[in-house]
Amino acid sequence: MLLKPSTRKLSFCASIAAVTVGILFLASAAPGGKLGLYAAASLLIAAAVLSCGRVWALLAWAAAGILALLILPGKNVAVLYCLMGHYPVCKSLFEQMHSRLAEWICKFLLFYLILFGLYFGLRELFAELFSPPFGLTVLVFLLGGVVFAVFDWALSRLIAFYQERIGKHFKFD
Repeated sequence: MLLKPSTRKLSFCASIAAVTVGILFLASAAPGGKLGLYAAASLLIAAAVLSCGRVWALLAWAAAGILALLILPGKNVAVLYCLMGHYPVCKSLFEQMHSRLAEWICKFLLFYLILFGLYFGLRELFAELFSPPFGLTVLVFLLGGVVFAVFDWALSRLIAFYQERIGKHFKFD
């Protein structure tokens, strides 16, 4: 008996959420390499966008974020994921724009809004991000923009790889 497409989407996105929480647990336990683990978690949400659509991807992101907030020992990892984990969904929307300039303006605007929120709203939770050697706020914001641009480029390459090699096996329409 074949499952309905919505049932397959639900089980795929639930699996994505579970693996994402596992990756976030590794990020909370790892002394380094957190950015790479965040990127891996983002790639899973991008896979959900490509295979199931934006709504299902947002549900997977929300489920992973809530579970991470409930069970992870390091809440800063969960909060950062809740703030940035939806980026692949936003990226898919921004990249539908006809202007590359407008696309990049929207991407950087979103990134810097979140970074300002972290700095001014959640500074105590992310004290290590804003403490020496990164205590110079201007340096954090400049380097953050460069790291974000590299992350966006790498995520695009990984999404292309997923579409070419893996995604055709996980289309649920």
